Amino acid sequence: MRGEIKFFIGVAIGVAIGAVVGDLVIGISIGIALGVALSQFNKPNREIEYTYNFDLIAKIPKELKGKSNNIEVENWFNQDNDEYKIFNQIDIDFDYCEEEDLKFGEEEFIIGIRVEEGDATHSQYLYEYIKNVLRKFESDYNTKWEGQFYIDDGKDDYICYAPDFELQLND
Repeated sequence: MRGEIKFFIGVAIGVAIGAVVGDLVIGISIGIALGVALSQFNKPNREIEYTYNFDLIAKIPKELKGKSNNIEVENWFNQDNDEYKIFNQIDIDFDYCEEEDLKFGEEEFIIGIRVEEGDATHSQYLYEYIKNVLRKFESDYNTKWEGQFYIDDGKDDYICYAPDFELQLND
């Protein structure tokens, strides 16, 4: 329906041009050309949807035994810490280190959290928000993130490397 209205507007403009010039045939020809061109013109009427992809790991010190302020690490993202529920959209893998591995001193953690190959989408640009949530997690669990996360707005792809999470254009 919109395309038809645009077509008739183009024809009307062309007829008006033809009337001004004094040649109705030229005006109708211009009008048809304008009508076809206008009917093909579609302004995208969609909101930007941002895609977030995470490939991060954090090592929790064994002294905390997977808890901070009586909140187990598995429940931390389900609390009020993730207001936009961006981390609830992805699969978070909680990897427990076995006690016998701790004897060799190779691992410094009881729980490794890997937010791996998960895509989360949201209608808002949440870079600062995600960075703040990750920083709060670091503070609560005395840890640092390793890895990176990505933001794709449909036009450009950005990458944020831990631990600084500086926003860079992904090549």
